[in-house]
Amino acid sequence: MLRLNSVDQETIKDSNRKSILQLLSKKREATKQEIAKELEISIPTVTTNVNALIEEGIL
Repeated sequence: MLRLNSVDQETIKDSNRKSILQLLSKKREATKQEIAKELEISIPTVTTNVNALIEEGIL
């Protein structure tokens, strides 16, 4: 059961990242607050994902 929970968290993380990238590809610019509101995720989640995407050179 612990493994399933881990997979679920990875799936959610991947989904959030993809959603953020899709939103930014449509809007081109958005604040973290706008992203969080539109995608109905928390600002810390947006911040973590955006920072990771920047570190990876995607954003």
